[in-house]
Parts: sequence; C-alpha cells; structure tokens
Amino acid sequence: MITIDDEIKIGDIILPGLVQKLTINGSAIIDEVEIQGRKDKPKQAVGYENSTIKITLLLINTEGSSTYEQLAILQNAFKKTYQKKPVVYNIFNKHLSIRNITKVLFSKLNSSEDNKRDTIKVTLEFTEYIPFKIPVKRKARTKTSKAKVSSSFSQYLNNRRTGLEPPYKITAEDLKVTASNSLTTDINKIFRSPIKDFDNPTAFAMNGWKG
Repeated sequence: MITIDDEIKIGDIILPGLVQKLTINGSAIIDEVEIQGRKDKPKQAVGYENSTIKITLLLINTEGSSTYEQLAILQNAFKKTYQKKPVVYNIFNKHLSIRNITKVLFSKLNSSEDNKRDTIKVTLEFTEYIPFKIPVKRKARTKTSKAKVSSSFSQYLNNRRTGLEPPYKITAEDLKVTASNSLTTDINKIFRSPIKDFDNPTAFAMNGWKG
C-alpha cells in the first residue's frame, strides 16, 4: 500500500487515516470565436476554472480512535447537523501550496466499507474558493429645487425678525410656497405664536395675519 506522508489540514482539522491519493485538477477557460467566412474557429483565452481537489483516505482502527470516530470527524467537517450550506476552509499541504490553493469548499464526501476488513475508504472532494466582490451601484441623488418666496413676503418675514411689523396680507401663493419648502415650523417661530388659520389657507390668504 502506497501512502502520502505529508498531512493535510483543513481549518483546524488534520485529516485522519492514511492518505492514499491526492489529485488536483486545474484547467483554463478557452472559448472558440466564430468569424464569418472562416471555417476554423480561433481560440481565445478567457480565464481559469476553479481547481478541484480529490483526496482518498483509508481509515483504520488505532489506539486513539476507531474508524467510525474518524469518519464522524470528517462528517462534521463536511456537514454538521442542521448546517444549511458548505463552509469555506483554509487548507494546508505542501502539494496544495505549490498549486497556490489556500481556500476550498468541501463539496463532496463518499465513504465505503466491506466485511473483509476493519477499514473504511473515504473520498473527499473540494472546490477551490476564490472570493470576489460584487460591485454595488449607488443611486444618483436627485436635486429638488425649492420654490422662491415673493419679495414682499420675504421682506415681511425679515421685518418680523427685527421687530418691525408693517401690515401684510399673506396670499395663497405664499402659503403654497412655504408649505412646499417645509417652512411651517420656521414661520411659527417668527410669528412667536401658532398660526391660527394655517390649517385653512383660504381664510388665511383672504384675511391676512391678524397677530
């Protein structure tokens, strides 16, 4: 029996048993380009597929643990009870390091045994994990233009601030402008008391401010 001496570690777990085989498959993505008038299809390099890793283990009884206890370790690494999705693992091994593989998804776990031996044969498959960021599109801010207050009404507001209170008849248009600009609170502060008829714009516009 040929075994690989170098241990394999995923996360904090050293894979139990004897490593019989380690296979790493990597491939490039190459597309064929169709050009009108040509029979041949030129090849165009696009990128690389994520590598796949396949590990074959032979679990044997030892003084420290049985084959079933070792299998339970692998099962928990693959899928715990109530686990919803695969976990990303850091993976450590000389062979894998040379192939520039550091993170993987545990994609498949197969196990088999027979009645002739007290051993369990396990095959683990991993897919190289290469994180990528999804660009987030930011919505453009829309600028809202504010309606302008009439010059006479603006002068009236300034006079109220300075203590001068010449008579002024507030129009319906002034009410419309101040409402659209959310100036109700500011006007109340300027008048130093609530505007009694503000809920009735028609009466307010016809009678003016009566202080």
